[in-house]
Amino acid sequence: MYAIKGEDRDTYYSHLDIAMRFQPTITMDDGADLVHGLHTSHKVFAEGIIASLEETTTGVIRLRALDKQGELKSRFSR
Repeated sequence: MYAIKGEDRDTYYSHLDIAMRFQPTITMDDGADLVHGLHTSHKVFAEGIIASLEETTTGVIRLRALDKQGELKSRFSR
């Protein structure tokens, strides 16, 4: 986990970038910023994801939008 209470926007996104570069297999997110990044700008780091947890309604809405756009990757067929 990378976080600082009250961090500025640039620091926040640099922490997300660092977390993605660890190539996580499981993510726990708040607002879907991490998972959104793994499915858009950092796709190469999303290969090993086996599970994700999203805490907020806003994050779920963002993930559903990614899915609707065909950008949400899944190992499982629907």
